Amino acid sequence: MPKVGRWVRAAQLVLHEEGTRGVARYAIRRLYLRQSYFVYRRDLTAQESIPFPEGLTEVRQATRAERYALIHAREDFGAASYWGTIDPDCDCYVGLDGYRIVAVHWLSTTREPNELVQLEPGDFIIGPCVTVPTHRGRGLYPAMIRAVCEERRLRGEKRAYMVVSTDNQSSIRGIEKAGFDNAGRSDLTRIAGVRHIERCDDRIAS
Repeated sequence: MPKVGRWVRAAQLVLHEEGTRGVARYAIRRLYLRQSYFVYRRDLTAQESIPFPEGLTEVRQATRAERYALIHAREDFGAASYWGTIDPDCDCYVGLDGYRIVAVHWLSTTREPNELVQLEPGDFIIGPCVTVPTHRGRGLYPAMIRAVCEERRLRGEKRAYMVVSTDNQSSIRGIEKAGFDNAGRSDLTRIAGVRHIERCDDRIAS
């Protein structure tokens, strides 16, 4: 789906879930955004054993039907919050508790590069990621990340990246538990769809 179409669909979902005030906040964010992100990196060099925490029994790629349903999810996965950031055709991994999907990790690839990271062949980006409220705080997030990295390593990919807002401390802790190192910071300014990105080579994540 073209990018503008994804934005329109996201606005429709925001209207349905948050009303006109939510649409106004979404529109302002599309018109002007200034945000700093940490870029995390992990080299995929060796096989690892991944113990699953309670509440996570399997991690696998989503089927086409599951991917479609997740894009249009209303409650557990907050589709409106990330509809404008995902490519519906990119790879998607689901974490299951029995038969229930409780975590979702989307991937970006060199086909649809994330502008905050300079990707090379064999690189990929994990995100956006969502865990249902009932399963948060159990360690599913880092376990899912590790499982996705291992599956991509078996495919021959070499390096994983994750991008996280500098003020999202809970996600930062999970990313670091999954073995990622801070590779610097990217500052994004977006005005009326025009983006300016400044990459900084600092290592200041706590």
